[in-house]
Amino acid sequence: MKKYLIILLNLIIVLTAVACKNNKTTTETNTQSTSADINMTDDDKKGDDVMNGIDYESNVGYLVNDSKTYYSIVIPENAKPGEKTAANELQSYIEKSTDVKIGIITDAQFTGNEREKYISIGDTKLFRNSKLDTTNLNLDGFIMKTIGETLFIKGQRERGTLYGVYDFLEKILGIKFLTISYEYIPYLDEVVLPKMDVTEIPTFRMRGDYYEAVKQDLYYGAKMRYTTPSQSKNAEAIGGGFKQDWFSDFHSFHILVPFNEYYPKHPEWYTNSQAPIAQPCLSNGLTDDGKLDTTMDESYLKTMIELIKGYILENPDIVYYHVGQEDNTYVCTCENCLRQVKKFGTRSGQMIAFVNAVAENVQNWIKENNINLGHEIYFSTFAYSYSVNAPTYKNDNGDFVPYDPAVVPRDDVYVMFAPIGACYSHGLDDSECTMNANDTYIQFSAWASICKRFYIFDYNVNFNDFPTWHPSMGVMKDNLLYYENIGVSGVITEGAASECYNYYQQDLMSWIYSKLLWNPHRDVNKLISEFNRYYFNSEEIGKILDEYVMYMNSYFEIVSRTQGTNLLHATTFSNSSRWLVSAETLNKEFLEKASSYITKIEEIISNDKSLTEKEIKDYNHNLISLKIQIEYMMYKNYDSVFYTTEEEKILFLTKLFDHAEFLNFQSFSELGKRLADIRAEEGV
Repeated sequence: MKKYLIILLNLIIVLTAVACKNNKTTTETNTQSTSADINMTDDDKKGDDVMNGIDYESNVGYLVNDSKTYYSIVIPENAKPGEKTAANELQSYIEKSTDVKIGIITDAQFTGNEREKYISIGDTKLFRNSKLDTTNLNLDGFIMKTIGETLFIKGQRERGTLYGVYDFLEKILGIKFLTISYEYIPYLDEVVLPKMDVTEIPTFRMRGDYYEAVKQDLYYGAKMRYTTPSQSKNAEAIGGGFKQDWFSDFHSFHILVPFNEYYPKHPEWYTNSQAPIAQPCLSNGLTDDGKLDTTMDESYLKTMIELIKGYILENPDIVYYHVGQEDNTYVCTCENCLRQVKKFGTRSGQMIAFVNAVAENVQNWIKENNINLGHEIYFSTFAYSYSVNAPTYKNDNGDFVPYDPAVVPRDDVYVMFAPIGACYSHGLDDSECTMNANDTYIQFSAWASICKRFYIFDYNVNFNDFPTWHPSMGVMKDNLLYYENIGVSGVITEGAASECYNYYQQDLMSWIYSKLLWNPHRDVNKLISEFNRYYFNSEEIGKILDEYVMYMNSYFEIVSRTQGTNLLHATTFSNSSRWLVSAETLNKEFLEKASSYITKIEEIISNDKSLTEKEIKDYNHNLISLKIQIEYMMYKNYDSVFYTTEEEKILFLTKLFDHAEFLNFQSFSELGKRLADIRAEEGV
């Protein structure tokens, strides 16, 4: 955190953009592209370390020149849905940017004429004849390679091919996929195809953001290269989604063993009074040594095992089965469960023993029946809420020791660690942060002492006060580098939910996460600058936004270190981190200073007489996305900090709620009061 703060306080403005000769307005549903005044150099064009493999000094031809093209996009004769989408997206965005439409042909129409020029998308005959290799790219990786004047874009899987197309559009045409509603599409007179030999391999094989915008738009999620569980409906269009690899979502007990079907037959499996949503009785069928009780004709564990066997036969491509607790603390307290929890040390110990038993019996069945799936089957379970503490204790030497052999996860069992109690203003392994150093980091270290395989379910928002500034931007990279270092396979972060999204900081952070989850070594400051310049398509405004972000992040970091005698922490709930929304923190001087940056942006826009009505409308949306956070933070302590007269209060509240409704906010907090009800209570 210290390192990032120093960098942040000395922010280096570096642009990553693509040269273009002119700009024009293009419009389509859910996208906005407007004129820009961004000054771009060759260094800007090459940008960060993501440009490796592109030789801009060696051009192999022109995709578009003099308002025409000699290229064709080639797809397989029996192209899969993701390959068709990749070709259509490539054709569509090139046309939006140049007014030139490149034709799409199939292998059957391919002539092989050397005078013709091709962009090969996916598993074409051209690709197969090229002898290029797209195996071992961590599932979603891809290549972009020129051979002669032909460009090949191909992923290890369909989804990777689509990612490759979006990557090409960003790097070669300079298109920026920023938010669910805002894309930058420059107008280009020509598109030069440089010599390319790019291999992109994601650091994390699962990358997700439980941010409502990703849930709302399947294609936006694909442009961010996310594999979020919510991207499952119609996912074949983007080459497959989360459920291409995972059987179900994460809170899965009642999915794997359907509650409505089994509760009437076996109410003893669900002993908690909140049975329809509670955790089942894990001791039902599990012996005290962590094995399947074969003396029982029917049990919850045996039923789980038999159902998963059926799911495997019905879904042979599925790799992961997550046996996950429901999202509450309604646990079974029967005599057998309490005895096992005591023997296994923790609730998590019983959970691991249960999942180990599932994995053992399913894997034995696969082996005994010579079932060839072409891949391994893995299982996972949560370390979350009541199960977050590992089933270990420290011995006299200070080493973590498992309570029982049964609680050590098998080699085919992943632990999905969800540090919902962590501090998110300081790094997970920051020794100065007592909350992480003495709690979350210890929890994770304990798990790492007995487990080899991890996924992470992380958090990136304040659930009690969605629109407040969340001071986690400085640790995003540090935490991901830590996860990479210990071999974590994938990371999902949870952002603002359906009640309240589509505001500036969440859009920015979701975009940054999408880049870092693919490559956590990227420069966060450069990413912030890139996003900010294209958010209003303006160099001048981008610099102001850089200063604004620097000010906001620095302010909360300074407050965390100076407001009290101890370091203050930022959790995912302001109810337990009151300083985040207190009148002392959200004081008048701070919020007026924050507002001044936005006022400067408004003045630049209002003084620009060249803007069209469409551009002004688009800018207004982004301005409101910016202002809503400042307005909400004023609202939190309005009477004690900003109140002057009742008339001014009514005007302020009216503006706040109008802006919230404009952005389709439903509530300001998770499961909180509806916005309409709050507005009625305030009398506006």
